[in-house]
Amino acid sequence: MTSSIRHFVNLLFMIFPPTRLFAAKRALWRICGVYLGHGVSLNQGCRVVGSGPVSIGQGTWVGIDATFIVPDGGGVSVGSNCDIGPGVLFNCGSHAIGGRSRRAGAGLSKPISVGDGVWIGARAVILGGVDIGSGCVVAAGAVVLPDSYPEHVLLAGVPARVVKVISIVDEEVGN
Repeated sequence: MTSSIRHFVNLLFMIFPPTRLFAAKRALWRICGVYLGHGVSLNQGCRVVGSGPVSIGQGTWVGIDATFIVPDGGGVSVGSNCDIGPGVLFNCGSHAIGGRSRRAGAGLSKPISVGDGVWIGARAVILGGVDIGSGCVVAAGAVVLPDSYPEHVLLAGVPARVVKVISIVDEEVGN
């Protein structure tokens, strides 16, 4: 039932204005069983696919066309005060490697966790089994593979890797 309701809400999101009617969008996602903290901003085309749990902390911005794929057994938890760029994909679902006749074996699902204050750039892909520490930056187009990433680092590339530690000095000068 949750999947059917989410599908209907996804269709409605396509006709809403891109960056307005945030309260109405939050209300619709809450009907779908998504936990949203105070002041979450959901933009046009955001969608949740599957019936797994999704939780988004207060003050988080979810960009246009962000997608959360959450089959049973997975789940996405995004902290407070995060910024999720347009077209970001959170995908909890995958497959085990199968036999020679069909390499995509049995389906599996792993959770995704994103700490507080994280900025995820446009079209980044976050796969199941990822744990991103608070204060991180994920570069646009990065593909973040299953692993645990420390706080306050810049992740970039395909596959994503830590390319910089973000220090307090960097924060003060805006680098």
